Amino acid sequence: MAIDLFLKKPQNEPFADRALTAAQLDVLADIRLFLSVPHAVQELVSAEKTPTLPIVLPAYERLIHLLSLLKRKLPKLAPAIQASINKLKKYLSKTRTTRIYALAMIINPTVKFHWLEKNWTADECKAAKEAAMAALLEHRRALRRIGQLGAECLRSSSLTSVSVPSASRAARAQISGLARLDDLERELSMESVTSPAPPTTDQLSPLSAEEKEAAELAEDKQAVQDEWDKYMADGVIEKREELDDFDLERFWMAHKRTYPLFFRIALDVMPAQASSVPCERVFSSSKETDTIRRSQLSPVMMEILQMLKFMFRSERLDFNDNWVSREQDMVVADVDPSVLEDMIARRDISELDRLLAGSS
Repeated sequence: MAIDLFLKKPQNEPFADRALTAAQLDVLADIRLFLSVPHAVQELVSAEKTPTLPIVLPAYERLIHLLSLLKRKLPKLAPAIQASINKLKKYLSKTRTTRIYALAMIINPTVKFHWLEKNWTADECKAAKEAAMAALLEHRRALRRIGQLGAECLRSSSLTSVSVPSASRAARAQISGLARLDDLERELSMESVTSPAPPTTDQLSPLSAEEKEAAELAEDKQAVQDEWDKYMADGVIEKREELDDFDLERFWMAHKRTYPLFFRIALDVMPAQASSVPCERVFSSSKETDTIRRSQLSPVMMEILQMLKFMFRSERLDFNDNWVSREQDMVVADVDPSVLEDMIARRDISELDRLLAGSS
């Protein structure tokens, strides 16, 4: 080891007695293995550009399982590992009574309500469903109040359609036009149902305010139930090829008209991150903004500058973007080096490719 060579030099003899023993190195290796497990999960839930709250509960449940396995492998660290497990379970018990965690799980189409039914008690699942239905109803009632019910309720100048690389601008315009026709059909269909019929001598007296409110509430509850049933009936995303290319934000941008109420919940939930690490990074970088020469910045201007700095930093050109090596690219070829050298010397690239592909 480099440390041993360093300590064997004459000028470093005074420090030789401070070298770690083999037993101490083994202990450090065990501690490193122990800490690597929660570190992997922490990295997963500390992402800045993707929603993390919808994955945090399954990640922590898996962390508890991994730590339980680690207790058997590292019996001398079992007390410390058990203390970590107890802390995680205490945290998870609190999440089961917090509505946003249930909503975050439900809007994740790779798990929906299935994970809750598998890992939570019947009472906890019932409470989670009631909370989700209440949130859906709240958005439905809000749309009715602002007069967007029946139209494309989620159309907003702040929302843009996801650009699909395989579709041309003309094709996207055509899709938008077809969507507009669907909106018109939905508006007209609803108007034909809700518009009052021409007055006749036999017509019943108009509903009172209380009766009208009760009728609208019943209609909204039925609409919420219908969307819930449709969302759950569509199942979860389970195919490996779909999971490998899954993006929660793009999923909801693509399905905002299919599940309009769930989409509004997704807009509420996805900005909430599971870890405070991204916020702490922005906060820590504030010392670079609030320097001595900028000591008169107002709180509002400080917030604006921090947000702009974070946005511009995230959009910087990155030549390594999407350069992620696949596992098969990292496999060492089982080929005689002399054969490779001969093919390279002869510039027989096609035969070299074939040989490397066959050895992987």
